[in-house]
Amino acid sequence: MIDDTTGGGQKQQNPTPLLPTMLEFAQAQRSLSTRRVYASVYRSFAAFLGGNPTVELLTPATVTAYRDALERAGQRPATIATKLSALRQVAEWLHLPDVRRVRTPPFEPTAPKTLSSAQLARLIATPDLSTQLGQRDYAILVTLCDAWISRRGARRADA
Repeated sequence: MIDDTTGGGQKQQNPTPLLPTMLEFAQAQRSLSTRRVYASVYRSFAAFLGGNPTVELLTPATVTAYRDALERAGQRPATIATKLSALRQVAEWLHLPDVRRVRTPPFEPTAPKTLSSAQLARLIATPDLSTQLGQRDYAILVTLCDAWISRRGARRADA
């Protein structure tokens, strides 16, 4: 918030606009992907608040209301968690630590999709074995596949 002194010596508070402030934080992120996600979340949150929201509206109550609206709209819990994380990050940057109290809805992470045998064969055949980098990539892929197969076998043995 910016303090201005009026002609009568009284201090007047000029509210800081929320969206430009959040977008400034988004643009300061290293990763292009993070910048894009954060900017999208911040635009969505500002639209949810409506009008010309100010930094003072970034509160646990408004973030909770936003989370609840996302749940009612059918957003997946993992998506909601990502959006809340972006809001928590900007709140910390703005020295508004109370926002971190807003909890993410509980969710079970989904298991990753597995590759078919044909897809796995194509993946392993991708590295160019005539180069050192290709040989390294091949070794990494084979190691990862072996570890996955071992883990899968262990999981089946436990069942």
